[in-house]
Formats: sequence, structure tokens, C-alpha cells
Amino acid sequence: MGTFSIVDENDIPPGHKSINRYMSFESKKDGDSNILEYRAHCNADGRQQEVGSYGDTFAPTSKFSCTRLICAIAAQEGLTLYQFDVKGAFHLAECKERVYINLPGKYRLPKGKVRQCRRLFYGLKQAAHGWNQMFVKWLLDYGFVNVDNDGVTFVKNVNEDDGTKSKILLSIHVDDGLAVCSDEAMYKEFIAAMSKDFVSATAGSSSGFWAARSSRIVKRA
Repeated sequence: MGTFSIVDENDIPPGHKSINRYMSFESKKDGDSNILEYRAHCNADGRQQEVGSYGDTFAPTSKFSCTRLICAIAAQEGLTLYQFDVKGAFHLAECKERVYINLPGKYRLPKGKVRQCRRLFYGLKQAAHGWNQMFVKWLLDYGFVNVDNDGVTFVKNVNEDDGTKSKILLSIHVDDGLAVCSDEAMYKEFIAAMSKDFVSATAGSSSGFWAARSSRIVKRA
């Protein structure tokens, strides 16, 4: 399923209108404020959405206290911190409401045609909520259990064949996540499953999260 479909303007129901889009440019930085990459987003102008034309908008985000707790557990148990990022996360969730969007700038569709969202789009008021609902459902189906009231911290425990126990602890923040895992193979399996279902996901050991830098110091006896 693509992000948009082309429909006739006459198909727009009463009370709905086609909203504009705009470009935004930003840079992604590490914990030392070094620029990692430049990003360009084509966003919907959510300010033009009519009240009542969309549903829930709230999406929980990880608090810094949750991140500190996960780092503390990693330090106490000698575990490795990992960080993952889902690319184009909002475009993966289905748009359940009727949303019509114009092309950006001077681009135009043939007369009488308009684009209808089939997937959620950056800038839409319901986009973050829709993605969060989709990702949380995927985590629960994969075997994770939510362990906090905010709905951002999840854990999965696995009993191995040799009698040992492995676990993954996650803290999610929109389309980013911080993970602690006792078994690297288990974490790679999790990332492989996530990459398959969400098309594209990057992952690696964490040196920074929430624009904060982290480092691991191993004390030798």
C-alpha cells in the first residue's frame, strides 16, 4: 500500500478540505553536538486540520528518568546499551481518517484531482498516536510486556534451552528506542524481525540518547 492515492475532488466529503504541505530541514546530532546527518522532511500543515476530522493525538514518550533507569540496570548487570531507529515510521501506520493533501510548492496534480492519505504523514495531528499504537501492538505480539504506567518501557524474558535466562528491556521515544539486552544474538533477532515488518530499521550500540552522551567503563579486578 502506497502513502497516497489519487482521487477526484468531487469525492471529498462535506466538511473536509485539502491541506497544504511544507518542507522542513534539520540536522541530527550526537551527544557531543557533532552533526551526524542532514534531514529534509515534507510535512503536512496540521494547523489546517479541522477539529473533529481526526481522532486521538496523544503519544507517550520516554522520560529522562526511564532512560537513566535503563542505564543504571545496564551498569549494574554489566549489559550493553543499544539504540535503534525506525526510518519513516509515521508512513508505516494506516491513516484511518479521511485526509487530503496538496502537493508542495508549485507542483500540481491534473485538474480536478487530489491526493488522499492512505498512510499517516509527518505533520498530521494524529500521526504520532497512530504510529505508537501500531508499534506497541507489534511489541506485544512479539512477546514484550509493558512494565510502566506511561506505556514506554517494555521487557521480554526468554528461557533458553540450557536453563539460562535472556531478556531485552526497551524504552521507546516516538520512532527511537533504547535497549538493554543480556544476549547479543537475541537482540539481533529482535532487530531482524523489526526490520522485516517495518521495512527499514537501523541499530547499533548506543553512545548517546536524547542528545546525551553515554560511555561504558569496565572496572578490572
